[in-house]
Amino acid sequence: MNKTFADRLATAMKLKGIKTASALSRDTGIERSMYRLASGKIDNPHKYVERLAVATGVSSHWLSTGGGDP
Repeated sequence: MNKTFADRLATAMKLKGIKTASALSRDTGIERSMYRLASGKIDNPHKYVERLAVATGVSSHWLSTGGGDP
């Protein structure tokens, strides 16, 4: 469970009640890359992790690595 960044991002969105990548895009200001992030097409999303973690209310460490609790 939650093996990839995209999996963890989907879980984080669900936990926060964010239903679509476009809604998350509006919340974070990440426009051009959001679809690629949500679909797992960006392998190393390090520059987006902090903004995504804040917007979804999860730990940036968990979102980035899968370690620990969301």
